[in-house]
Amino acid sequence: MITFFDITIFAIITLFSFFGLYQGIIGFLTRILGFITSIMLGYFLYPYISELIGKYMDNEVIRIIIAGVISYVISLILCVFIVYKFLAIISFMRNGFIDRFLGLLAGFAVGTTISLVLFFITMIFTSENYFKSKSLKDFVVSSKQSKYGGVLKVSITTDYLDELSKNIIVIIPNKTLKSIEIFENKDLNDFKNSLKKSSDSNDDKDIFSQELQDELSNIDDE
Repeated sequence: MITFFDITIFAIITLFSFFGLYQGIIGFLTRILGFITSIMLGYFLYPYISELIGKYMDNEVIRIIIAGVISYVISLILCVFIVYKFLAIISFMRNGFIDRFLGLLAGFAVGTTISLVLFFITMIFTSENYFKSKSLKDFVVSSKQSKYGGVLKVSITTDYLDELSKNIIVIIPNKTLKSIEIFENKDLNDFKNSLKKSSDSNDDKDIFSQELQDELSNIDDE
């Protein structure tokens, strides 16, 4: 059956494929590189802008948010300007059949890569067998029947993404695979417990606030 996960995967691959076809390989890769560069530039600008804003603002949370937004907006505007100027200069090399066809392939590859990342994230949070595996490679090459749960168990794209992930895991060096550690189940439980404690703490605060409000109301009535 077609699930929301399948629709999401189809949408990601289709959008990136059409974007690559429309932009061509040169425009597509240039924009992708520009986007990555804007993130890196924003990261380097952030400390300076944060320090500058800190002179006029004491609230740390607001300062972090504003500094982050300003840093990325500045870097994005600068990178967009450079990208468009660069594409204008090499416009004579673009929009040919080969350029658009290679752009389609590049868009499809990027969309598939993003889909695989989403697939792995969903797989980790829906599979109990993940925590029983000794390594990421052991989990990926294990049988599909014991690997997937939740939405992945009924999604029609699971078989294709499962086969693709097995083909990719074969070409990755063993040293790299060994460096990728499996999250232990207790780590996930600790994370859930921390969220529960935070929720319980908020509930206690709400109860205290309600009791205080009742006491004040009784005083007003008297």
